Amino acid sequence: IIYGMKDAHNKGIIHRDLHLGNILIKDHQVVLCDFGLSKDTMIKHSLLSSVTPKNSHYFIAPEGFKDFTLLDKTSDIYSIGKIIEYLTQNSSLNNSLSYVINKAISREKKDRYQDLNEMLNDIAIAFNDIEEKEKIKTIENDIKKSNLTPLVQEYVNSLLSNEQLANYIVEKQLYSFWELLLKFSTSIQEKILIHINNSYSNATGYGQWHNYDLFASIAYNYIQNSTELKLQKISFSILEDCANIRYNAYDLFETIKLKYPYLK
Repeated sequence: IIYGMKDAHNKGIIHRDLHLGNILIKDHQVVLCDFGLSKDTMIKHSLLSSVTPKNSHYFIAPEGFKDFTLLDKTSDIYSIGKIIEYLTQNSSLNNSLSYVINKAISREKKDRYQDLNEMLNDIAIAFNDIEEKEKIKTIENDIKKSNLTPLVQEYVNSLLSNEQLANYIVEKQLYSFWELLLKFSTSIQEKILIHINNSYSNATGYGQWHNYDLFASIAYNYIQNSTELKLQKISFSILEDCANIRYNAYDLFETIKLKYPYLK
């Protein structure tokens, strides 16, 4: 719709009556029609029409109710904004495009987009943001399922770099994180475990004692499924510290001491 109206505006044509009934879909292509009330802005006399509002409805810019001859390019932009608002009203897109919509349908002409290129740029930014959110959602789903993908590895590395991985584990309550941890290379496993060992206490949060059970569970399961002695010992240290605070962790720690006496 926007690209179609951009082409019209570039040719000096304003529609002035853009609404859902004038937008058709043919062979998966958008067709803008009914330019009967349009005006060629390059022809001066074409603007000297009747002031009678010929199509007052939800999509028309407010200035059109007072004087139909006042409708211009920004009025078409207003109509496009109302169309986007209407089409996205029951979807998450409405929130994502709220800035674009609100700017397009500003009551004052001067506050609207003055050019459709501006609108397209902001829509591109909004969709990039949507794509990034969808990307993160996919990554987080893979993390929950312990699926190691290149994007998951990149995301976990970024959390490590920012020293936020332990906080993320708490935020998402990732009791199964040990499964994902085992799928990383040994060097990355070591970095992760060292980070957790140094950060988990602060990450548990004030008064959130149950989060010690979370890290104890991760350490407990990691020890039993890893064959790397050095890394098992780091996990043992985490579990031992948690055992000093939580009974559940203490029980896990006692089990590990009996089963893996060489980790003491």
